[in-house]
Amino acid sequence: MSFQSDANATYPNGTPVNKADVRALWASVDARFETAYTEDFDAISENGQYRGYNAIGTPIADLQIGLTHIEGAGGRAWQTARTQQTPGGALSREFRRYRTSEGVWEEWAEILAADAVATAEQGARADSALQRAAGHPAALFLDGSGGVLFDFTDRAAVGIAGTDDPVSVVADLLGRSALYVPGANTAPAANLSGGNLVLSSLLDTDLLASPVEAPLLPATGELLLAWSHRTDGAGAKACIWQQQSGATGRTQISANARYTGSGIVNQDNSLQVFMAGVTEGSGPSGMIATAPHPIGQWADFVLILRDGSRQSEFWRNGVLIDRFTRPESIPQVQTTLFRNPAQVGAGQTFGRLICLHRAPAAGEVDLIRAWLRASFIAAMEGGQSWSDPVLTSSAAIIRSKPHPGFDAGVIWEKAGNMQLRPASMTKLMTAHTGLVWLKRLDAMNAVFERQAGDSNAGSGANLDVGDIIDVPNALANLGLPSSNVTANVWARVIGDLIQTAEGGDGGTARFMAEMNAESARLGMDDSAWVNPSGLDATGHLSTARDMALLCETVGETHPEITSIWANATWDLQIAGPNPRTVMITHSVDFIEHGDPRVTWGKTGTTPLGGNCLLCEFRGPKGNRFYYVGFQASTDASRFVDADAVFAAAEVGVEWPSLIPQLRQ
Repeated sequence: MSFQSDANATYPNGTPVNKADVRALWASVDARFETAYTEDFDAISENGQYRGYNAIGTPIADLQIGLTHIEGAGGRAWQTARTQQTPGGALSREFRRYRTSEGVWEEWAEILAADAVATAEQGARADSALQRAAGHPAALFLDGSGGVLFDFTDRAAVGIAGTDDPVSVVADLLGRSALYVPGANTAPAANLSGGNLVLSSLLDTDLLASPVEAPLLPATGELLLAWSHRTDGAGAKACIWQQQSGATGRTQISANARYTGSGIVNQDNSLQVFMAGVTEGSGPSGMIATAPHPIGQWADFVLILRDGSRQSEFWRNGVLIDRFTRPESIPQVQTTLFRNPAQVGAGQTFGRLICLHRAPAAGEVDLIRAWLRASFIAAMEGGQSWSDPVLTSSAAIIRSKPHPGFDAGVIWEKAGNMQLRPASMTKLMTAHTGLVWLKRLDAMNAVFERQAGDSNAGSGANLDVGDIIDVPNALANLGLPSSNVTANVWARVIGDLIQTAEGGDGGTARFMAEMNAESARLGMDDSAWVNPSGLDATGHLSTARDMALLCETVGETHPEITSIWANATWDLQIAGPNPRTVMITHSVDFIEHGDPRVTWGKTGTTPLGGNCLLCEFRGPKGNRFYYVGFQASTDASRFVDADAVFAAAEVGVEWPSLIPQLRQ
């Protein structure tokens, strides 16, 4: 068998043709055709079409073999070869094969059906290969898991020909069931949002409902429910409603709402998952905590119900909102989307929704989130004008990281110069000042022994009197669990080292004097430090601008801090009379849960300082920037606020540039 190829031949996806693959294809096709068409298949053309020749070398004009190659994530691919005849000729024949994630091609399989229409089994096999290649969540159901998959960004999936037509049927992409509009109500409208089709409620009577026999959430068993959603106006709005009055397990998911302990009330810029019978959550009466969901902002939500105490989880934009224990059973009644007669429906939008009737395996939530977010992020990749994110934090800032030869710059800020209590973000200044002096004194081998006078209230109380740690472990204990005791030991020991080398006072008082002097040297003009731990104290203040400048300084000068504070966990090595190893965990949820965008960070929490956060983000196009937020309303809100700023920067900032600019 001979083979020729155009020099510039490519697959339909634009990648160069793998000639070895094509030779294998022709060998397989030749074998299947036996003596009927045994002659050479000529050169590959730019469009991927192939023309055959008969036994005496005459081209057969009506016979072509087309090869389709789909390349997906993880090196997976799917190929189809098809013979094409005229309407009066022989039946078309189709061959398919798949490449595994390990890069091994499977054998070619012939589809024996008229006009190359596969049997259900063959079609499922081909579809699954395509889904795996494209990272499509339909592949999650190949193990037989029940559930539904709705894509409201797809015209075909919502049963319409144009964007202004009313919705007649919303199709489940898995073919198991469909959502329909009861005749007593109006259909949500399919509209364009940032270039993407979405399903939006425009009237109070808009409603989508599932047949009673096919509710979204099964009665028992583990499951995942995830959706992409935007609230477009004020007032409580029912999103997903599987409600049976008074029954344990009834489910009400509402935007602009919160649970008070006795009922759901309006609270704009939030989202509430209410399931009667939930226990051990951090919300009122042990229910699920409310998630921030600012009006006008897209978010992806993931609800995972697992068996066992505090095994179930609720996430927003990859941030864990709460852990809780699920009710034993969920009523099997009609599920409605967009509204319920008890609540206003107009003014909300869905992108996609998935319900998987099993708990997700490792890595599957990332695939699901990527699919959900693609419904509202992809259309905005070209950028849009900057829109200030809605935050609970009193002050916040994003500052670009400097590039060689160029200074950093503030991209955006909210009350950047407002003096507030920095709480345990103080420990970044404590760590920086300490390392400046340890390096100056050539004392990086110093050890830190806790004494009785180092005791302190608050976080990270994991050291006993007599315990000894070295510099890396002291930095880890300062950063990850935010140990106040370690901050006191660090300040006292380094203050004494400074006194020994240069005279004057020693101990914590000397360290605090040097800490304020270093702060002034850096140009942190609105900051003052009273203690090394960040506990509330009169006159202990900083600003978002000052803390972002400190982040930049530390990022440029102290890899000891940034590399250690990048770890989700750390094995703390403690010497002394009771030597031991203690595993400590990062207080920054982004880092604890492996969010790849966040490289290092630090939280701060005090009664007067509220919930604070500083961190370094990987921005779009590889840019890096620093985020600082002061005084968020809750622990979860500080991370949601940071994510909202990052999401706004994704589309509203001109990336890349040396100092990124807001799009106006």
